[in-house]
Amino acid sequence: MELNLLWLLIAALATLAAGALVFTVRRRGREAQDEGDANTAHFQAQLAEIESDLRLDRLTPVEAEAAKAELAREVLKHRSAAKARGKSGKDRQSAWVLVALAFAAPLLALALYAQIGQPGMPSQPLAGRQPPAEITFDEAVAQIEQQLEITPDDIRGWQALAPAYMSAERYVDAEQAFTRILELGGRNAEALTDLAEARLMQNEGAADPETLALLKEAVDLDPASIRARFYLAGEATRTGNWDEAIALWQELIDMAEDDEPWLAIARNGLATAEARGEAPPPNVDPDQLEMIRGMVDQLAARLAQEGGSLEEWTRLVQSHLVLGDIESAAIAYRAAIAAYPDPEGRSALDEMAEQAGISADD
Repeated sequence: MELNLLWLLIAALATLAAGALVFTVRRRGREAQDEGDANTAHFQAQLAEIESDLRLDRLTPVEAEAAKAELAREVLKHRSAAKARGKSGKDRQSAWVLVALAFAAPLLALALYAQIGQPGMPSQPLAGRQPPAEITFDEAVAQIEQQLEITPDDIRGWQALAPAYMSAERYVDAEQAFTRILELGGRNAEALTDLAEARLMQNEGAADPETLALLKEAVDLDPASIRARFYLAGEATRTGNWDEAIALWQELIDMAEDDEPWLAIARNGLATAEARGEAPPPNVDPDQLEMIRGMVDQLAARLAQEGGSLEEWTRLVQSHLVLGDIESAAIAYRAAIAAYPDPEGRSALDEMAEQAGISADD
């Protein structure tokens, strides 16, 4: 019943549209015919008036002939104009073609729908329709991989895929993706550091000569590359090259423009390098140190019981790092990830943990 009503409405609309076209075509035809009839009557009346004036001696024979000649020129002029409008017949033919199409188009559409559509399917309310399935992370990665098989030179695809590999801890694939980005986009500090980071993750944070070369090249290209400098300073500290580590940490500290989130870590790294591997407590008296630790413990207890903002979790991790308590910082960082699993907006915390050598895994 609903389907028949729909078809009836469509047919009615098509009829109205075609009727409007028919009315327009016929009206233009009548207007053209009426215009021709009026012109003919007008010229005949003028000719009769000239003959009447000649009989009543209002015009001489010469004047009458001149008036007739002028009238003849007007007749020829109007005939030429009418001939120029003779194409209106073709226009009317085109208009009738449009009328035919106006009827035929919906009929053809309905015929096609009856053949290939599903006219018997009942209507489905919007509220009852199934929402599109949400795409998973793995499915999104697979789609990007498939697209890159077709367009392997699409650098934007590789720039989207490489961080996804890093997030999924597919570090070998990430290294290949970052290598491809370098090939397509040229060598720059960001891409070089990304590639070095993928290699570091494969080697549990240890840098081989090739990785160190990538980091040094990144600093040469961009002396303000904080991330590359952090990796170099951390590697010098890890391998016990204390003098080099002191110089690298100090350079980082000197680059800080304000209270940067990584500044406390850099200072802690410098203190460790100066102590030749020992992590001394901050340079405060014992009473102050005890008070600071008490405040940090209170913050940790409150966040563990009641939760808190991402900024509070970041402050807790930073406080543990300043105190040299890497283990507590790692515990706090993993608790923060559990509270805020979405990495968006967590960049400062993640970068701080990364520079401190803290991973999200136990």
